[in-house]
Amino acid sequence: MQQNPTTTKISAKQKQTAANDNVRLGLAYLQQSRFAIAKQKLLLALQQTPRSTQALDAMAYFQQRTGNNQLAEKYYKRALYYAPTSGKALNNYGVFLCRNKRYPQAIRYFVEAAKQPKYLHPDHAYENAGLCALDIPNTQVATYYFNQALRKNPQRITSLFELADIYYANGNYPKAHKYFQRFQQQQPKMTSEALWLGITREPAGRPYHCQTHTMWAGTHLAFAVGCLPGSAGSQAAATWSGRALAPTPPGNCAAAAARHGLAPEKGEPCPCPPGSRNALPGA
Repeated sequence: MQQNPTTTKISAKQKQTAANDNVRLGLAYLQQSRFAIAKQKLLLALQQTPRSTQALDAMAYFQQRTGNNQLAEKYYKRALYYAPTSGKALNNYGVFLCRNKRYPQAIRYFVEAAKQPKYLHPDHAYENAGLCALDIPNTQVATYYFNQALRKNPQRITSLFELADIYYANGNYPKAHKYFQRFQQQQPKMTSEALWLGITREPAGRPYHCQTHTMWAGTHLAFAVGCLPGSAGSQAAATWSGRALAPTPPGNCAAAAARHGLAPEKGEPCPCPPGSRNALPGA
């Protein structure tokens, strides 16, 4: 029988390349909420490479995004069946479990992902374990995993920020100071949430506090944030909290600044009076 010269056999490598392209397209369409064409591309990717962890993970995420958690879990588990040591697949399933409030199980998968020798992002998996522990909430477990993430990658800004927040809430101000400084070094353009961490929560029993805890973290923006109601820092924190600074009688900023080694302009008003916890809501 004579072979049709126009018929060509597609190699496994070509199928994999085509499937990868379809996965990328499917996820891009999913981001645009174009669900029908996203699903079409992902199904095509699975048809081309039925055992591809990348394609199975992508379809799992599609099902998760579109509210079908039962099918999503099926695809996540199938991906792990074909690639049980894939750090990415383990981490992704962990994220799914955590979002469904199956916290201990999720943390086990994050830790397993981080332990895989070929996984390039163990810091990411450990940080996910810490974030999941916060949802329990268990700050002791979260602290452990955030520190594990930082051992793998000292520049994980989420871990730095969360540790600063945990230590501050527990009254360990020197450690909170240390982690917030490290966060600030990695994130020189202060975010609204970071300023909020600095501005809120004056510990009870302190005689005076007008300055923000961005000051104790070592930034010279603190004076503008804490003492000038119209400053960029105050506006950022107010924006993040959803409310404006509460009107309060003026205080003596010089006294507070002197305690922190800063020298403000004389006569600058503070938005919070001596003895108050804070001028911002949510303290």
